[in-house]
Amino acid sequence: MKLAFVVAFAVAFNANAEKKEEKISLASLLEEAKTNNPAVKAAYERWQSAEAKVSASRSWENPMVGIKNKKAESSGTEPAMKSEMLMVEQEIPFPGKISDEARMLHHEAKIAHEDYRARLLETEAQVKIRYHLLSWLASTADALKKDTDILEGIARVAQSRLSAGQSSADEALLAQAQLKMVENSVFEREQQKLIEEEELNALLGRKPGTRWGRFEAVPLRDLPVSVEELEKQARETNPMYLNTLHMQAHAAVMARRALLNFAPDFKVSYEREKFESGLPAETTIGAALRIPLWLWRPAGERKSAKAHQRQTQAESQSAQNDIFKTLYKEYTEVNLHRQLALNYSKEILPLAESALQIAQKNYETGRADFAKLTEAVRHLLEAQMKYYEELYHYGEHWAMLEVVAGKEIEGVKN
Repeated sequence: MKLAFVVAFAVAFNANAEKKEEKISLASLLEEAKTNNPAVKAAYERWQSAEAKVSASRSWENPMVGIKNKKAESSGTEPAMKSEMLMVEQEIPFPGKISDEARMLHHEAKIAHEDYRARLLETEAQVKIRYHLLSWLASTADALKKDTDILEGIARVAQSRLSAGQSSADEALLAQAQLKMVENSVFEREQQKLIEEEELNALLGRKPGTRWGRFEAVPLRDLPVSVEELEKQARETNPMYLNTLHMQAHAAVMARRALLNFAPDFKVSYEREKFESGLPAETTIGAALRIPLWLWRPAGERKSAKAHQRQTQAESQSAQNDIFKTLYKEYTEVNLHRQLALNYSKEILPLAESALQIAQKNYETGRADFAKLTEAVRHLLEAQMKYYEELYHYGEHWAMLEVVAGKEIEGVKN
């Protein structure tokens, strides 16, 4: 059997096999992750909990309400006396204390919201990366299966040449050894696919053991925006960047609130006593101050708050530096792997395929030895594996770039 026919048959067979598999939509997986991922749901509820605390913090503490029954025994000429007393006490913080505490909680709610967005973006990126990885495993397994068909044809030709006395036994044995190695690689990828499917199941909140169909290959696209435009976008939508701003604002309010610890708090009271003996009721209204007499306590709190503010500013600057360093790095990685994938698809793979076809013809006609033929097969296999690897890394870094940008790249210019 001619090897060229074997190659053509292998390509046609695998193309038909791919059509029969159900293709999985990435968009549907992202929507499922948003709804069902446990970590995303937990982050959402933390945000809702933080939001609810803001309105609750704007009110005073509950007043103290009490009733007293008073009885005085008779003595000498004084008759017994009974009375009832109603008491109400309310503590009132110094103006600004409650509003500052509410502002701090407001910023904490904003931080919780950005944490939720960050968790959602990271989860979506992990789903995309897992999708691209499963696509890579399927594509490389298909390529290896095609090479298996080619090697089977080579093994048959080598066996025929051995029977005809045109080659030595080592050619047939080497062909069989290479065939088994490729079959092992196919098996390895099939098992790795099962492992990665469990990672995807966990991200989607699905039961273990859910099996999937065909994952589409990554489309090679140009980045629609410059890195400078992405940096501007990140300052508006990156949740970690926005969190640094909220944390600085929170620390500034905390420092101002600590200064108010030097101010007194107030307490007002109302008492009304009624007598059974017919005496007129008595009403007492009082006011008091809670004075921060031990000044070293508010002084220490103020010093601590100012140090926390400086710490937050430094940490925020460090986080912002990391964000933009990562953005420029991921932008470069996307362009790098895109170009490498294009080089393999447009130049290296066609050359490797042509070299294999020539080696096949030369081997069949006796103009080339077996070593050159197997070397041509190996070069084609390596080129195929590198091409799909570059495709995977391209999709991986695109997903990570979207995390740093704070939204999908396609929508950046909108």
